[in-house]
Amino acid sequence: MLIDETGNLTKKNTDELIFKDGADFLQVDVRKKKICRQCLLTYFSSANLRALYQASPCEIFYVGFDFFVLLQKMQRFGLIPQLNAKLKIIPEGYPQQFKKLQISVYKNDDTIYGSLSLIIKHKKTNTLYCNFFTQNGMHKKRVKNWKKAAKQLPIANLIIGSEMLISPSAQLPASEVGLQKHFRKVLERLQPDQMTKIVLSPWNPERLYHFNEIANGYDITIIWQPSFSHLLHYFYPHETFTTTKIKKRPEKMIFQADLAKSKKGQTFSYTDQALQNNLMLWKNYSWTDKNNFNRLGSPENKELCRRLKLELQPQRFIFFPVKNVSEGID
Repeated sequence: MLIDETGNLTKKNTDELIFKDGADFLQVDVRKKKICRQCLLTYFSSANLRALYQASPCEIFYVGFDFFVLLQKMQRFGLIPQLNAKLKIIPEGYPQQFKKLQISVYKNDDTIYGSLSLIIKHKKTNTLYCNFFTQNGMHKKRVKNWKKAAKQLPIANLIIGSEMLISPSAQLPASEVGLQKHFRKVLERLQPDQMTKIVLSPWNPERLYHFNEIANGYDITIIWQPSFSHLLHYFYPHETFTTTKIKKRPEKMIFQADLAKSKKGQTFSYTDQALQNNLMLWKNYSWTDKNNFNRLGSPENKELCRRLKLELQPQRFIFFPVKNVSEGID
């Protein structure tokens, strides 16, 4: 979908979101392939990461500070391969002038670390874009902040990722609080003679920190993989993240599984909801695979979008990639 300098949609049948910027073009996120020299990434996904790994020297990627830091530290601690892409941090909360575009980025909560929402101004026309957001995460204020900024402007285009339309499984937690409650139940069911292994994702260090705190509250120690421990120490330097077995109290330990050494088809006592349950069917598991980026879905997602549309009163409401272009949500 191409949005021209007047804010009009000139093409509707594409998988990529592109803004005309004078004689140049700016792509926002990557669904299937990168087709512009400039690209602004607002969330972690396998497609966005693939674009970074395949980048040529002449391509520029704009990212938020949190996105940049997590990417940098995961490379440093060996969780993902080294990148050669040219990254530029775009400051949050302050309008940035490109050629003809003025872009304001805001921290967002999509239940994975480092996501952004955008307000893109073409002359007097404003477009609000957010791939995915939740009111059930750790950072409700972030969503309120970008909504507040958008309410002060006439919004021509409200563009929301079509992932918001996916109906989540009723058996899975729909909030961060629910996720933590589920983890507590796993700990409460542990047997003294049970060798407990859990699978956790590095793409949300805040969630890992809370899991560590919850386990400590049950007098249970998570034995972390060293790479995860180093990552968590960067974000929480004054906390303890144990990497070696405790000889005196083996019944009070649970182990973070090393997927590189786990057998195909192996089952675990707990798998982070950010990961797909079939992840062990994949050989040579990588933290950049598409199985790593499940967001906490909620039956309320469509209602959240409907309320957002009523609050902002945009001229056009679009789920993207385009399923249909609508004036609203019924």
